[in-house]
Amino acid sequence: MVQFSFWLDIVTAWGLRTGEITESFSYRGSNEGVHYGDVTLSLALWQGVMRYQIKIALRNRKFCRNDEGKVKNITLTEQIELMKLYRCLVWKFLALALADNVFDEQKAPEDFEDRRIRATATSRTFQIGDDKKKLLIFRKLEGKRVSSTAIMTGASSNALITDICEQCGYTETVTTYTFRRGVANKLEAKTSRKRTQEALGHKGDRTWHAYAAPTISVDAQAIAYDELEDNLYTDFAQSIAYTRDFGAPKPANSKVEVSSVPSKVVLKAVADAHPSSRAEMIMRKARREQYKIDREEYSEEAGRVNSALEIDATSEDQVDTETTDKPEKELPVSLRPQPSPDFKQIMKYNPL
Repeated sequence: MVQFSFWLDIVTAWGLRTGEITESFSYRGSNEGVHYGDVTLSLALWQGVMRYQIKIALRNRKFCRNDEGKVKNITLTEQIELMKLYRCLVWKFLALALADNVFDEQKAPEDFEDRRIRATATSRTFQIGDDKKKLLIFRKLEGKRVSSTAIMTGASSNALITDICEQCGYTETVTTYTFRRGVANKLEAKTSRKRTQEALGHKGDRTWHAYAAPTISVDAQAIAYDELEDNLYTDFAQSIAYTRDFGAPKPANSKVEVSSVPSKVVLKAVADAHPSSRAEMIMRKARREQYKIDREEYSEEAGRVNSALEIDATSEDQVDTETTDKPEKELPVSLRPQPSPDFKQIMKYNPL
């Protein structure tokens, strides 16, 4: 879905709190979020190229809610390179805006091919209709349709993120705060503490300590031996991708591959615990319970190394006919890592 992809790209690029663009956990039932009226679409000449950009006013940012004088804007620019168009936030926004028919003059993608501005101006702004300015951008699904009035909530978006990442093999729980923490660490490494604080919407410097990665992102070993730092590897080693496993069991509603099938024991246990529930509800709960069991067993078996060897052995280039009769050498395996206390802590909402 385009709106979820657009939401996810903003969160991963800026590390926003869920309550800054969708309904906050602390304001449930408020139906408050980003409206089309909070967005400014413009076109400007930069380094010889006409480029679109959007600015989004974060009216619901923590410490700024209901205070127009403190509202901050974030800027998203158009991707010009062909190989980067798939992650272009501007065009994803335009796809949603055109579907909602929010512009006064532009009604189709072709209308944005006219990249001209006045000779006396440095930019051109596109007008959004007054009747569309209060329309929410991120709206929840009602069946197979997108609601016309109800907003996407922080709880539902976090649940969807967690489910998708489990389907993709991430072994540690992933929420929007995982992305926020990743953005915070990257900003800290590349810009000043003040600019990091401004981008993340922190009230003070002390808040940063809750986002700092527990793994030090310095290749001290390379420095000690007068070698070049491998910064790409140090970033990888402290990321959630390090413990990813494509072979891990998939959630009960997984679309990636066949999900867990509940055993008779699990079905009976769930049915006994919920005697008044309907059959489909019991099956849904049983599949979730079976998924938890399968995931725990998979972690205990630690079959990652053996699985990799089986895949490598299928390659004809790696088969040595002179040694096929020799007994296989047993390799040591390591237990699958579990979420650390530090990782669990940064998942919690920080009140500072």
